Amino acid sequence: YMNTFPKTIICETSTLLSRNMDFRFGPKQEVIENRIDFLEQFGIPYQEHIAMRCDHGNIISLVDEKNPECGARTQDEQIHSEVLVTQKKHLALMLFTADCLPMSLYDPVTQTIALAHVSRKTLVDKLPQKTVGFLRRQCDVAPQDLIINIGPHIQKQTYAFVLPLPDTPLERNGFIEERDGHAYIDLAGSAVRQLTTAGIQKENITVSSEDTGDTEKYFSYYLMKRDGNQQEARMATILMMR
Repeated sequence: YMNTFPKTIICETSTLLSRNMDFRFGPKQEVIENRIDFLEQFGIPYQEHIAMRCDHGNIISLVDEKNPECGARTQDEQIHSEVLVTQKKHLALMLFTADCLPMSLYDPVTQTIALAHVSRKTLVDKLPQKTVGFLRRQCDVAPQDLIINIGPHIQKQTYAFVLPLPDTPLERNGFIEERDGHAYIDLAGSAVRQLTTAGIQKENITVSSEDTGDTEKYFSYYLMKRDGNQQEARMATILMMR
């Protein structure tokens, strides 16, 4: 899929072909080998990646190559965070998803990158807006300078639930469409609204049209729960400044 970052920024999401990237869903050594293979495609040594252990919370972490979590080889060695931020080159930020939005942010002025785990829950908690606020306070990033890429995620036409849907704040935001006895949820639309509210220019936001609900290419938690035809797994998104 296309992103609008310059060539100096590596922003990539793995596919089914790269196999499971998450320690929770496969043998430890297998996961390490899968990550090594994926990182090697971009010339990144294993020790130069830092992966986050998310729980749909709101922790935002400023990291560098001195973090003990770099090159983690178990689930618990990974950094407990929902967003990773760095101004260091040659440090790959890594996030695992299987429907949620991998949101990559880059500021060419201060040379800052951030990778955020945007889910239904973190959207309700305003994580995209909080991330922009953190970058402004901690890294002197001007929101209008940010370039943002939202990677492969579950699209509104696929992300459907039988009505009645338990009340969710997203419902009142206009990002849930009710038709044919189902509620269709637009995660990306909600994220873009938060970003533009936080001062991001709409033309600086790129949203992938790739649907994780298309199991030919990506892992999908939603489809696994609905159809039971996939083993649970996660793909990785990496973000790095060369």
